[in-house]
Amino acid sequence: MSQPWFLSRGLASVASAINPWRSLKARLGLAIGGSTFALSLLAGLAIGHTVKIREEASIGHSLAKLAYQMADKLDRGMFERYRDIQILSSLDPVRTAGDPSGTRRALLEKLQATYPDYAWIGLTNAQGRVLASTGALLEGQNVSKRPWFSGAQVGPYVGDVHEAKLLAKLLPNPSQEPLRFVDVAVPVTNAQGRFAGVLGAHLSWTWAREIQRSLLGPSEQQSQVEVLVLNQAGQVLLGAPELQPGKLTSFQAALASQNSYRVEVWPDGQAYLTGFARSRGYRNYPGLGWTVLVRQPTQIAFAPVRALQLQIFTGTVGLGILFAGLGWLLAGRLADPMLVIAAAADRIRQGQTEVKIPRLQGTDELARLSASLSRLVETLTRQEAELRLELEERQRAEAALRNSMEEVAELQRLGQIKDDFVSTVSHELRSPMASVKMAISMLATALAKTGVAVSQTANPDSAPCKTARYLQILQDECEREINLLNDLLDLQRLDSGIQPLSLDTILTSDWLVWIAEPFQARTNNRQQRLHVSLAPELPTMTSDSAYLGRILTELLNNACKYTPPGGQITLSARAQGSRMQIRVSNTGIEIPPEELPRIFDKFYRVSGGDPWHQGGTGLGLSLVQKLARHLQGSIEVESSFGQTNFTVELPLTIEGAAPSS
Repeated sequence: MSQPWFLSRGLASVASAINPWRSLKARLGLAIGGSTFALSLLAGLAIGHTVKIREEASIGHSLAKLAYQMADKLDRGMFERYRDIQILSSLDPVRTAGDPSGTRRALLEKLQATYPDYAWIGLTNAQGRVLASTGALLEGQNVSKRPWFSGAQVGPYVGDVHEAKLLAKLLPNPSQEPLRFVDVAVPVTNAQGRFAGVLGAHLSWTWAREIQRSLLGPSEQQSQVEVLVLNQAGQVLLGAPELQPGKLTSFQAALASQNSYRVEVWPDGQAYLTGFARSRGYRNYPGLGWTVLVRQPTQIAFAPVRALQLQIFTGTVGLGILFAGLGWLLAGRLADPMLVIAAAADRIRQGQTEVKIPRLQGTDELARLSASLSRLVETLTRQEAELRLELEERQRAEAALRNSMEEVAELQRLGQIKDDFVSTVSHELRSPMASVKMAISMLATALAKTGVAVSQTANPDSAPCKTARYLQILQDECEREINLLNDLLDLQRLDSGIQPLSLDTILTSDWLVWIAEPFQARTNNRQQRLHVSLAPELPTMTSDSAYLGRILTELLNNACKYTPPGGQITLSARAQGSRMQIRVSNTGIEIPPEELPRIFDKFYRVSGGDPWHQGGTGLGLSLVQKLARHLQGSIEVESSFGQTNFTVELPLTIEGAAPSS
């Protein structure tokens, strides 16, 4: 079924309006909107990546901090028990052999009551027989073979986590898990300072689980945060015993006393974010070298980061779409007036003489163009009417005259001129850019003229004035970039070695005066003094006069730029053996000593060195150094006491080449 003619025509009109090859509005809209959307998308990706890195680091540091807190609490808890046993061993009831065992037992049980994690506390004599203990457990038995008794004979002893042996069946065990203890023991001496026995305590390892629960709040438990405690051999002391994290890089890093985090794959094949820290003891408690690992699955740990990334990306895409729409509207504001003028011109060309070229408001180029076209069409219409009236009068008065046909032809010719003019103008308005080069030129000229007109009549903070200022900045930067490209090309040729030398015989004295002569007028205008000081009877040089002239011209130009009014510039030269030394000096701003090593670097500008804002590419001195080396010479700079000296040293004759004719 065929579509109605008005629907087909409407679709064709829409297609023509959005076709960039046929519509200036479409080209401008696609250019502005597309670039804005692309920049917004890139900005979103860059911001999201930066946020991802920072947030992941923050989460990793939080796990590392949790590992450090666990290790610190373990060390502090062991220190307190270590100190309790040492204090208890120094009390007289413990040290005096004559005190009854009941008194000693009461003292031990009182300590156990103050800290219930003491599973057992006992006092032995020098031979290892238990004299008194909490709950009277193991009293009378010999424990001399136990490691804690043997270790405490030579000093305070702290034993690592181990399973209960003698006390496994004597102590209550509600959890039915194997009882595990940490041993703390100290030697007991009598009044004469001799070894009289050992005071030992078994600290229940459930104490570590309580510390773990106190550190992990409900949110960490729901987020599958797991705390592991390992001994120096990598065996799991606290955590799932089936885990084998002893060979993980995080464990090895913790053994090297590092406190940080890593993302690594555990033996179960799952990736975890792992924070790690190592216990280092506390005060006089030496520590047992435990390692604390805090792990969390990466898909859970980094879930907030991925959600934040998605939010940022979605937001920037939304902004990009919004700005693209605004760009399309802006393109319409720029192109619609031209389309209105073109439509009116088409109607006039078709013979609708009552149609007027619309006059746009404002003082920009489009407004002036519409006013000029309107006046031109009015003038042509008025002249056509006058000619028609005159022709009618002559036809009535001189019907027999031979020139009547010529007047009619003239009238037709003028009408054809008007029609051709209106047709040409209409064509140029409908296709305002006949080629890419002409389009760029017209746009640059129109924007430059717009900026001048607006800056004289409107608020300087308005958008058109800002556009004009920005265009002027772009034009200035374009000129600077042209100079920059020329210097870069010269530097590239010098670096690649494709700049041949054209040697001349240079009469040094006359040639240097000739080089300095153009700068005399410039220095006089700036109220500067240029002095040429040459040693008598300077020898001739065989060198490339063009390259040497460029070196001296660049140095003299810099000296003129950076010498204040009233300052002095000096060009001097002298021969030293087979080499010529030429120096350009000027008074004024000193170059800071820390910046002298970089003065010949590409694009390097001395900080505060151009108070008059005369611009520059930052490549001049770099090019000078390259040219000096190309001429088998060198250049040095020194600046102190208000004077800067550039010294160029060149051979009198360049080796390996003969002078050109």
